[in-house]
Amino acid sequence: MWKVKKRMHVTILWKYLLPWLNWKTSSVSSGEKKKTDEIDVKGMFYLKCVLYPLSVCWGVYCLVHYQYKSWWSWFISSLADFAYTFGFLNMMPQIFINYKLKSVAHMPWRVLMYKAFNTFIDDVFAFYISKCL
Repeated sequence: MWKVKKRMHVTILWKYLLPWLNWKTSSVSSGEKKKTDEIDVKGMFYLKCVLYPLSVCWGVYCLVHYQYKSWWSWFISSLADFAYTFGFLNMMPQIFINYKLKSVAHMPWRVLMYKAFNTFIDDVFAFYISKCL
């Protein structure tokens, strides 16, 4: 508990007659965190520029080449595909940060492998479920 108190500063603010907790974290090295945040924003920008249009094109491709019972089923299927894309999108910036900083200290390799394995399993089961139905 003392580590939490050392890193987190909690203050209580009263808004709308209700108490609200305000969390502030104290960073060990704000310059390093700022650099990491800049790389994270840059990586997310590049991924969004590529994957958002790709997801829209995939939705249009599915509409043209696959048969659906209704517009609703196409919409739900496209939303599921977009959700899988966003899961992938959330994992990739960490790899970009590690590459740019030439370090893997920002995320333990076990956590990275867990995220990669989790994304892979989600995509595989989504593919099998959509093909079996």
